Amino acid sequence: MLATKPLLIGLIVSLFVLALGCSSEPKRVAVSGTVTLDGKPVSNCIVVLQSDSSEFGAGATAIAQEGKFSLSEETGPIPGKYFVLVHEDQPDLEEYEERRQSNPKNALNKQFVPDRYRSRSDLEVTVSASGEPVVIELFSKKK
Repeated sequence: MLATKPLLIGLIVSLFVLALGCSSEPKRVAVSGTVTLDGKPVSNCIVVLQSDSSEFGAGATAIAQEGKFSLSEETGPIPGKYFVLVHEDQPDLEEYEERRQSNPKNALNKQFVPDRYRSRSDLEVTVSASGEPVVIELFSKKK
């Protein structure tokens, strides 16, 4: 009986160490993609992948330039389905001031993304565990 007690303690400690080494948090993936509006690349927009999941940190946000965006494994989404929100990337304060001085009426980016993509939209994408590219196609008129 004395020999089984150290064995039992060793087993419990091993399980505890193993449990510490295994993270219960889902793994994020690196992902890249494209954003088009009526077939043309969208320049300077913000892409938000918003999940219905209750898992913490499941979504992701990226800035697309010339229609392309990418997210690293640290900032990328957890694999799954996401609603997509897209809106224009507004200038930072310094850029805004420069624009305001040169053209006061056009200091902010004009809105070119249709409203239905700015708030909770029906547009969905699936992010795979392998990080396959995501294609986001926006249309001026509803299909």
